[in-house]
Amino acid sequence: MPPAEPTTQDEPDTPGPDEPPSIRIDLVCQTDISGIQIDGWLDQQVRRAIGFCGITAAQLNLVIVADDEMAQLHEQYTGVAGTTDVLTFDLKDSAEGGSPPVSNALASDQGDPTPIESDIILCLDEAKRQASQRGHEPRQELLLYAIHGLMHLLGEDDHDEAAYQRMHAREDALLKQMGFSPLFDPDRVDDPGP
Repeated sequence: MPPAEPTTQDEPDTPGPDEPPSIRIDLVCQTDISGIQIDGWLDQQVRRAIGFCGITAAQLNLVIVADDEMAQLHEQYTGVAGTTDVLTFDLKDSAEGGSPPVSNALASDQGDPTPIESDIILCLDEAKRQASQRGHEPRQELLLYAIHGLMHLLGEDDHDEAAYQRMHAREDALLKQMGFSPLFDPDRVDDPGP
């Protein structure tokens, strides 16, 4: 069977800003990704998202894992049993002597020139489940998770209802800016603000 033609959703025609050469994204797959075409696509889309966020320097490792590894990391670093969709590790903070923090904020929004250095761990099994429920491809769900991690690095938090709503609205607004449909809440009509 020949591969399906890309849709506008897969290949948005909205060009991203020129990418500074100081942005590096490494994709590391620690689980079987057969049938999900993400190599070359996910890192490119995350690079575009970084550009739209105005970030000029970044070293991101996007690590794709299965449920069992994500559950182990989730419990180890947050104390919560079971799998999750995404974990974000700010490596700048851990290099300064602390343990790897999960979802720690950087001051990039306030003009701090500190480059982002992070591991963003994405759970493929959770992406498959959520993509099926939301009616899109698993690779788009993985992009949503990567953007979620990026939002944490930019200072967003989702630990109370108001912050949760604001963060997910910003994610969907960024996806729309990139030429995608909102993935987390396609029916959202409110504006996330600055």
